[in-house]
Amino acid sequence: MRPFLKLKITNCYKLFIRLILLSPLVLFSAQTPVDYIIDTDIGGDIDDALALLVAITSDNKPLALTTTHIEPLEKARIAKLILSESGYPDIPVYAGVGVTRQDPNEEFLALNSL
Repeated sequence: MRPFLKLKITNCYKLFIRLILLSPLVLFSAQTPVDYIIDTDIGGDIDDALALLVAITSDNKPLALTTTHIEPLEKARIAKLILSESGYPDIPVYAGVGVTRQDPNEEFLALNSL
């Protein structure tokens, strides 16, 4: 075996052993609860809704949610609906600053010219 390749393999083993030895520390720190707030632009794609569902089904629930981007008030209503239907109506939702559409039809036509 070439010396360089042997050195690379040895370094990989050393790294692997270090990761194994440090993993209990990582697991312990991951179990320490942390207070957090979710800032989301829920309502466009499903990823934000799924992330919210994962957060509320975990042991450590979010303190609150804030919504931003386009139509934050509408997005706050969507988030509140998901929380209420999931059995967590007590988690507060705050609509943040964002852009309000004047007319969704005009915006759609402007972005998707015929």
